Amino acid sequence: SLVGSEMCIRDRAQTEVSGSSNIKGELHIAEGLPVPGTRVDITSEDLAVHFLEYVSRGDGRITLRVEEGGEFPDWLMSIELENGDMKRRGEDTAYIKDVILSLEARIEDVSFEQKEDRKFALEFKIPSARVTDMSVFNANFPVDSPIRFTGGEASLGADIVLLHDDADGWVRLKSSDVKAAVDDQSIRADLQVDILLVDGVPADMIFDISGSRLVLDHVKVEGERKEFEQDKWSAVVELPRGETVWKEPAQLKLDIDFSMSDSRPIVAMFSNQGWKPKFLTNMMTIEDIKGKANIDMADNRIVIPLAKASGDTIEVDAKAVITEQNSNGMVYFRYKNFDALLKIKDGKKNLDIIKPQEKYQAY
Repeated sequence: SLVGSEMCIRDRAQTEVSGSSNIKGELHIAEGLPVPGTRVDITSEDLAVHFLEYVSRGDGRITLRVEEGGEFPDWLMSIELENGDMKRRGEDTAYIKDVILSLEARIEDVSFEQKEDRKFALEFKIPSARVTDMSVFNANFPVDSPIRFTGGEASLGADIVLLHDDADGWVRLKSSDVKAAVDDQSIRADLQVDILLVDGVPADMIFDISGSRLVLDHVKVEGERKEFEQDKWSAVVELPRGETVWKEPAQLKLDIDFSMSDSRPIVAMFSNQGWKPKFLTNMMTIEDIKGKANIDMADNRIVIPLAKASGDTIEVDAKAVITEQNSNGMVYFRYKNFDALLKIKDGKKNLDIIKPQEKYQAY
């Protein structure tokens, strides 16, 4: 038994544990290698678990054991942590609290002389955790993103399995009152995000998130000119295709299908901007909206090569490039036989009703 020992254990699945600990167990050796019967238990009141880009610290227990003997044994490491917090590596403050997590890693065919990557299987679970400030996720957006979280709490859960060249599992984020700014317009809403992992290369933080889903409802728009509040309003975003490199800032390539109950929250936000002609208000208020979009996000730059939405009497098409310095794009509106073009250059907006469709197609 070793009391107060400093511990550091790493593997090639970007997982590391460290901290002061109490260690006890049995080590069985045959021909210079650990064999079945080996078991080491480690307990710590200040255990740090590093997983991919995150680190969690709290009360923990680690169990190490050898499951198969022979020349190349299999090792199993299990970690349980509670009363913890979590943050991205390099961040000063942890905004994820009350973390309960478990991690189990199997390293196959261990050899002290082997230098190439070993096969591994790693299962990571977060039964529960609490995000105290949603603005922590702004680090994953480009610097000048038009959408920013400004507050609110959320619950967080995860169940992920990572192999050497594969990923599977899910991450769920749920907030009953998230606060956000959309192009300087304040909104509040309930949010649930279900991220699916269907493939990936964990060592490079590359993941296929196709099939993921976002649900937004109970939206409240706050503004000087117009407000909106509706419990029954909802919007759903689904990803037929999604690829991400989960580093800071994140890289995304998304094909999006979306639907909205109606356009009233958007109309309220436009009214509060002050630039929208009054006669467009009724035209833009439509129900049962469905649409598609393609979005590429990388290097602090968002590119929207195509976004389309339509309702019973209206069609909206958009193209845009958003960077830290400025925003440029065009939004084409068609209402029955009337159409118009909203041009955005260097963040400034201008409405054009002369040959709007031709100008949009040429952009």
